[in-house]
Amino acid sequence: MTDQENKPSVTTPAFDISKIKAEAETRIRALWAGEVPLFHAFWIYGFAVIAGLAILAAPFDLLGSVINLIGLAWSLFMIKPIWLAADKYQGPQHWAIAAKIAVVLGGLSTLATLLS
Repeated sequence: MTDQENKPSVTTPAFDISKIKAEAETRIRALWAGEVPLFHAFWIYGFAVIAGLAILAAPFDLLGSVINLIGLAWSLFMIKPIWLAADKYQGPQHWAIAAKIAVVLGGLSTLATLLS
């Protein structure tokens, strides 16, 4: 047997955290720049994430409060990406206008929650 055959094989991990981090950064930058399609910005990154966090927070007391704060911060963060995605939307403009109205109302609701 040669030395090469005696060496234990080095396997790559199931996932590479640096690649996951880089992909997350790329997605967040694209989202912040309004480069994500309006449907994804509004329904997936906006509605689904916030609703998911609210559902996740429901059964917990202190941890639920922390999760709710994350949801509030995320909803404020999402105002700009949804607005920019609506500006770039090429479809029927009533959807872009509806998204902007929803994001303004959602932002006002979030601020009211924070101030109460």
